[in-house]
Amino acid sequence: MTENRKAVREEMNELPEGFKMTELGPIPKEWKIERLEEMVSEIMSGEWGKDENAPGLVACRVLRGTDFAEAEKCNLSKVPVRYVKAAAVQRRQLKAGDLVVELSGGSEDQPTGRILLVADELLNRNKMPVLYSNFTKRIRISSDYVLPEYFAYYWRHLYNLGATRLYEKRTTGIRNFKLDDFLRSEMITIPPVNEQKAISRILFTVQQARETTERVIQATNELKKSLMRYLFTYGPVPLEKAERVPLKEIETGSVPEHWSTVDFGAAVLNMRFHVGKVKQKEYLNSGRFPVVDQGQKLIAGYWNKPEDVYNGPLPVIIFGDHTRVFKFINFRFVCGADGTKILIPNTSKFDPAFLYYALTRLEIPNRGYNRHYALLRQQRLICPPLSEQKRIADILGAVDKKLRAEELKKQALETLFKTLLYNLMTGRISVKNINIT
Repeated sequence: MTENRKAVREEMNELPEGFKMTELGPIPKEWKIERLEEMVSEIMSGEWGKDENAPGLVACRVLRGTDFAEAEKCNLSKVPVRYVKAAAVQRRQLKAGDLVVELSGGSEDQPTGRILLVADELLNRNKMPVLYSNFTKRIRISSDYVLPEYFAYYWRHLYNLGATRLYEKRTTGIRNFKLDDFLRSEMITIPPVNEQKAISRILFTVQQARETTERVIQATNELKKSLMRYLFTYGPVPLEKAERVPLKEIETGSVPEHWSTVDFGAAVLNMRFHVGKVKQKEYLNSGRFPVVDQGQKLIAGYWNKPEDVYNGPLPVIIFGDHTRVFKFINFRFVCGADGTKILIPNTSKFDPAFLYYALTRLEIPNRGYNRHYALLRQQRLICPPLSEQKRIADILGAVDKKLRAEELKKQALETLFKTLLYNLMTGRISVKNINIT
């Protein structure tokens, strides 16, 4: 945190017009700074309640830190129902404008100290009282000149800068957030209230756009699942003709009568080509050639040595020997070292893209972090005529193209949010002339 502030000061040796120098670096002249604790009127510990109902207990939704992301979208469907004494409910029931802070948990990539602003919509969507667990605390803001939504966004700004990491204490492997120390030590920039409203509205709008994109991605994924079930049962025929397709039963379900099945060994070629294998700790953040490994991400990192690039035919299918992940790869790449299998489609029998989709439908038993390729080799695959394979792959490929576009949009909105958050909270972008109602 100290290094970030030092960098701000060094970057702006000469103050821009209308700015003043403060402990937090240059900020607009009309802004103030205060310690976070000056904004807080009340801090209250959470309540976990009981597993089962009993006389005198009230059924409540009890928020945990792991629920914050969905609760921010006003989704409480996975928040546990607990049974809490009526007196505790009265003291701890959340209301709009409350802030809930995560105190325990976290990880290397996700420090403790996350915050949730409780919105009206969150409470209105749920008939039960909403409380917060004993691993969180509720904060209420007292100041007349700081809005809870602005306070929450500024807290997230500090979180993004890594400020909460400085106040983590680890005991027996558990990360605990020292809330009191954080509130005493950290400071907040305070624009005039009309600017706070504008800043909060802009950031909320970007968040809403990202959440809308997430819903589109979710709906498109459901569409893809339905399409795959249909196409791998009836083939690429119009819906009105599906009932007239003669079907037969195989081990994995119903398929058109004229489709055959083949052993896995007939679907791929037993060929070897040179490819370098890079250890995960050696991955670069950027470079000339993408690294493809068995992880969930399509591209795991980068590499610069051309002699390590895969030099065989494309496209290929990557199989994660430990993870059971399949990837369709149609570009030159370098291979991740651990558990990454390259499958070369037998194009005399299979359209490569269709083979990829067929492989993703296989139910390969999970053996943990053991190897699974031996199980894959025991599988049989459905094998329609090549013309039908191509049509099926084209339909599913169009859906995947839509998914990729929406994922890129989501990533762009996440980047935009982070950029706006930093620049708005430091006054580098002014909103005082923007009329947002």
